[in-house]
Amino acid sequence: MSNELSEHDYIMVKDALNAIKIAECEDFVKKFDNNDTGFMFSEHPSTDKIYQNIKYGGHSGCSMACTMRNAQYYLNNMDEWAVIESNFENIPPPASNT
Repeated sequence: MSNELSEHDYIMVKDALNAIKIAECEDFVKKFDNNDTGFMFSEHPSTDKIYQNIKYGGHSGCSMACTMRNAQYYLNNMDEWAVIESNFENIPPPASNT
């Protein structure tokens, strides 16, 4: 994966990483490998916990699935995430949907 994300993708991934942390599901996401459902159709309780903490309101099913795979990659490669973070240090987090 490249150390480059668009600002839009960065906002979605950062939000997902925050939601994963709040839900305390880092290990689940790091190890997730259900090729039958992927994140998008997973019925695992951890995916529900994560999705309940997503603040970004503009996801389609596809963008959520791609965002979760990006989040998974960066959870397993935090040194690369640190480079991404430094490129976008002045971008605010997404506002809550509520």
